[in-house]
Amino acid sequence: VAALRSKTGKKLPAFSLSYINSEKLVGNIENFIGSTSLPLGLAGPLKIHFNHSTNDIQAAFATTEGALVSSISRGVLALNLSSGVTVRCIENTVTRAPVFMFSSLNLAIEFAKWLPTQIDELKRKTKEHSKHAVLLDLQIKLIINEVHVLFVYSTGEAAGQNMTTLITSSLVQTVRQRYLNATNFWIENFLIEGNLASDKKVSASLFSVGRGRKVIAEAVIPAAVCKKVLKVSSHELCKNFNRMKSARVFAGYQGFNINVANVVAGLFLATGQDAACIHESSAAELHMEMKGEDLFVSLFMPSLIVGTIGGGTHLPHAKNCLDLMECEGLNSADKLAQIICSYALALELSTVSAIESGHFVQAHSSLGRDSQKSIKPDEIDS
Repeated sequence: VAALRSKTGKKLPAFSLSYINSEKLVGNIENFIGSTSLPLGLAGPLKIHFNHSTNDIQAAFATTEGALVSSISRGVLALNLSSGVTVRCIENTVTRAPVFMFSSLNLAIEFAKWLPTQIDELKRKTKEHSKHAVLLDLQIKLIINEVHVLFVYSTGEAAGQNMTTLITSSLVQTVRQRYLNATNFWIENFLIEGNLASDKKVSASLFSVGRGRKVIAEAVIPAAVCKKVLKVSSHELCKNFNRMKSARVFAGYQGFNINVANVVAGLFLATGQDAACIHESSAAELHMEMKGEDLFVSLFMPSLIVGTIGGGTHLPHAKNCLDLMECEGLNSADKLAQIICSYALALELSTVSAIESGHFVQAHSSLGRDSQKSIKPDEIDS
């Protein structure tokens, strides 16, 4: 930092405030010069019905967006008064997709037919490389004279991005050698990622195949709660939501939600997740329908790339936030994904209601604008 100050002539006092031991960051960052700081806002507790238990879960959101925590809290209140939210993690898959290139279509077809016969050996090799990852499936796509192979893994409590990349790299070498032994043909041209995995991208395959934790949350909001807490009637809320949803025809959305990314980003940053995965992890489908006079709401999130070990989860604030949500030990990554989806449903419910009732602009005007003097960098004690 001293060299940077000398070179730029800038004081950069905030860079001196990092409390993180640089020796603990090997594998997390290069050219370390300090750490940034984001405010944490507390929401909850939210009553969540998991598969085998019901827990009241509080969560801390890292954000600078005024009105966000307040809006989440209003959705939490509505859900709690409606007996809570029921949530299930129905799948955990992380994918890596190498592509093998051949000089002719016939060679590509022969390889595509041979590869599925090797899955048992590849599963065994996977166990040799990792105690967390399990190879579940190989999905093969033939495009011209290229064979795209989706290696599908479960990754335990880890998000698994780096893990599956390293394992797949080794499995590709195994495939090449075994194919040479079987056919006397050496596969020379391949890429470790041919882009079929949709890594850090929103695509239709996230909904059809899934990537990461696939989670569904649902609740029934009584008409009285809609009126008292959300300030709208259940019928009007449902009707106007479906009007908003029809715009997807023109906008070309993959899925439909209002602002799931706010909860995903807030909890990803708070818990040390891979920030680049906020994009694909925010894929979601929000649904509302009437059940008599009450409102049924459901949120489907097919691609939550989260973990409770590895990455930045060991950093002090991240560890505290995970502890706050009781996300540790066996199945804790599934639990984290379910908490994210449950809180995202709370925010969706609150935001749709605010738009319908006319409170959306008012809330951002009163809570989302800074009326105080900004803190300048040179006002920070170095």
